[in-house]
Amino acid sequence: MINNIRFILLFCTLCQFSILRAEPVLLQVGTYRFDADDFEYVYRKNRMAGSQTLDECLALYIPYKLKIAAAKDAGLDTLPEMIDQWTRYRHQLATDTFLEESGSELLDGLLLLAITDSAVWSKAARDSAGLRTFYQQNARAFKWEKRMNATIYYCSNENIARRVSRIVNNKNEGKGVLPDGLLAFFCGADDVSPCIDTVLRTLPKGANTIADHIKWKKGCSKILKQNNKYVFLDVHKIMRPARKTFEEAYGATIAGYRDELENKWVEQLRTKYPVTVNEEVWANLKKKYAE
Repeated sequence: MINNIRFILLFCTLCQFSILRAEPVLLQVGTYRFDADDFEYVYRKNRMAGSQTLDECLALYIPYKLKIAAAKDAGLDTLPEMIDQWTRYRHQLATDTFLEESGSELLDGLLLLAITDSAVWSKAARDSAGLRTFYQQNARAFKWEKRMNATIYYCSNENIARRVSRIVNNKNEGKGVLPDGLLAFFCGADDVSPCIDTVLRTLPKGANTIADHIKWKKGCSKILKQNNKYVFLDVHKIMRPARKTFEEAYGATIAGYRDELENKWVEQLRTKYPVTVNEEVWANLKKKYAE
């Protein structure tokens, strides 16, 4: 009987000690609670990578935890393949510091990737009708700026560049690239091989330093030096701003559609998981990290 009483007293003491040591809860997402220490760890880590403020960090932290809550409710953290992957990564990266500070963060990262792929990335890739609709609704945002179609000539020395430029300007008249055999005519036995390189490209503003330093008009540009080469452009055509086709805008379309799906998904999660911020704990954090 005495031993039982001692056990009960010890158990109560340990419980009381644990309660006293418990970190204050900063955020409640549905039934999930996240303490101030967890948020501070994320904040300090992000602050090292940039100049993120406390408010900016919280604005990202809340959607992050909403997704983690959804992943856990979907049972992703109990899937054997998820546990195996987590265990494998832990073994690969295992250090005392990693296991102490980042073990749960690694699992959260895996859960975040899995749930986001299911709810956003793969969904966007499969939804061809949704992609088309998104493109049509935002077609004005997908456009080409002013562009030039030109052949770029890279010559090993200024003399070769001037000779080639004259021939291109007089005989080609901005209609295409000179034949390789004719280009080889300008290269002597002692010249660096190849003494002339050409590439045909369509260039928007800002895509090429040489294009940004010449007049945008048909014909041969002035000769400029770049990385020990003498370079000029044979401008074939100047193209006005134009709307991109769906195929041309596919990369930007799917990126924008994913953003739209993710924003809608986060709003749905906010409805499913009411979010409460402990204002007292938040005020203490603001005071602690005041600049």
